[in-house]
Amino acid sequence: MPIYVSGHPGLSRSADGGQSLRRQNQGLPDTDLHALGAGAGVLYGASPAGIFASNDGGGSWQVRSEAAGPALFGRILVDPKNPEHLVAADVRSGPVDSSDGGRTWRKLGGLRAATWVSQAGPDTRALVASGPTGASRSADGGRS
Repeated sequence: MPIYVSGHPGLSRSADGGQSLRRQNQGLPDTDLHALGAGAGVLYGASPAGIFASNDGGGSWQVRSEAAGPALFGRILVDPKNPEHLVAADVRSGPVDSSDGGRTWRKLGGLRAATWVSQAGPDTRALVASGPTGASRSADGGRS
């Protein structure tokens, strides 16, 4: 199982348990990846330059949105039942989600700013988000 590490610049991949890392940045701008997510054969990365996706294990990347991404941090949760449904932490807006693979995003309920989101169960309906004002839990995908 490969290990992916995001940072500056871009993404590195290890196929040997972390003994060695190889950059996987074709199609990514020379910038940080602040958030990373994976599921169902697709990787997602968020950077100051936008949201990017890779369908080949990070070998090449395509831009999904140049408008979103600069304020996403930590993880991008990928719904195991629908790889186009994403949930992420936005430091300006709080938890956000996308139903079209990162092309557009909407604010979820709860925190005004978020630095981390995590699944609290087997799918993305049960979420925990944290930020500078505390943490919140949602059982309805972040609507409340």
